[in-house]
Amino acid sequence: MDTDEVWQIWATAAVSALLAVLLVVWGVRARRQRREGRHGWWRTVVAGVLAFVLLLFAAGLAVGAHYGYLSSWRSLVGVFNDVAEDEPLVVPMGKPWTLPADTTESAGVVVHVTVQSTARGVPDSTVNIYLPPGYTQNPDTHYPTIYMLHGAPGYGTDWFDSGDLDDHLDTLIAAGTMPPVIAVAPDMDLGSSDEPVNYPGAGPDRGDFLTLDLVPWVDAHLRTKAEAGQRVLGGMSAGGYGALIDSVDKPDVWGGTFSAMPYMQPVAPQLNADPSGAPGSFPATAIPAAGNLSGHPFYLGYVSTEGPSQANEIAGLLTTQGATVKVEGVEGGHDWISAPKLAVMGLPWLAQQLGWIAGTPDSSATTVTP
Repeated sequence: MDTDEVWQIWATAAVSALLAVLLVVWGVRARRQRREGRHGWWRTVVAGVLAFVLLLFAAGLAVGAHYGYLSSWRSLVGVFNDVAEDEPLVVPMGKPWTLPADTTESAGVVVHVTVQSTARGVPDSTVNIYLPPGYTQNPDTHYPTIYMLHGAPGYGTDWFDSGDLDDHLDTLIAAGTMPPVIAVAPDMDLGSSDEPVNYPGAGPDRGDFLTLDLVPWVDAHLRTKAEAGQRVLGGMSAGGYGALIDSVDKPDVWGGTFSAMPYMQPVAPQLNADPSGAPGSFPATAIPAAGNLSGHPFYLGYVSTEGPSQANEIAGLLTTQGATVKVEGVEGGHDWISAPKLAVMGLPWLAQQLGWIAGTPDSSATTVTP
């Protein structure tokens, strides 16, 4: 399915800007009428306010479209829903959960729930969950799971509203290049300068939330294959950084890693203030400390505007520890236009490496730099 529909957002921005211009013209005419004694002052005020709001709206749409954050009318509706809707139901561990929507044999569904956090400094998380085609119809089937982290700043809905991950997975599953999988996208409470890893001192310990709260909750409430080799941790930008760090920290939890737009140095001031206090949060120290990573595949995806240098540097550290690594790039920038393109390439490769689908996986570490 072709989900490249960003033209819809540009068209909406253009129409909004045009309406703003028409309102300005109307307001100017109303002002002239007022000067002529026809009392059109209220029209000037109304036109000015509406034009200003529409121009702000158009500017926001243009910025969102430029960075891929708003990729279609669906993503725009998703933003409004996120603002307007109440928080999803809190489902504690051990409490039964009735799925709020059913899948079909040909299409998956995205559902939402709030998962409680016991990790230091981490609030309860709104979690967005993709259930694959046939999940409702096959109650005895268990599935591999991919966990996808958003960037900073960002929200747990980004992989679906901006990245159309559910549509891409439906297509990959129908083509046989991915098996039916459950995809989990939590809200990691990231500001503009954050990574979803454990922080020194008082936290937040977002890595602990993933491994100690979220994974047990998902395995308890959904029909997963609850073992490391059936789980992939992935993300884009800050989420890709977190996926890399958290997966090498807990190789007994995560079987594979998808890191889109990875980088070597965290942006979080708290991590950079005292690197010696957080060695597990830097690839240069965390990867060697992980020990033997043989049997753990890593997909590192870069974009042409940034180049492969940082991905290759990380790949070198990983292959030294025995990991199988694939480095691959796409034409594009550091945005939500490129992230799903990398996911469509990287997730099937990881599925093959982990034996989720038929095929012969690479027998040795491989670095590809197109």
